[in-house]
Amino acid sequence: MPILDLDFGTLALAAGIALSALTLAGFGAAVFSIRRDDRRGVPAASAASPRRFRRRVLGTYTPSDR
Repeated sequence: MPILDLDFGTLALAAGIALSALTLAGFGAAVFSIRRDDRRGVPAASAASPRRFRRRVLGTYTPSDR
């Protein structure tokens, strides 16, 4: 008799929950990093600039970008 009697469905559910948690943590870290770069004043011309990312990918602008 095994100590943990888990079937495939339970293991798949646990893996899905763990993957979701890691994904949310990754997005949270990205948002935190963008906000930190904004506070530090990373120039808009920098490849790592959150302002440049927003302009290129999201199509949004801030008044200083125009």
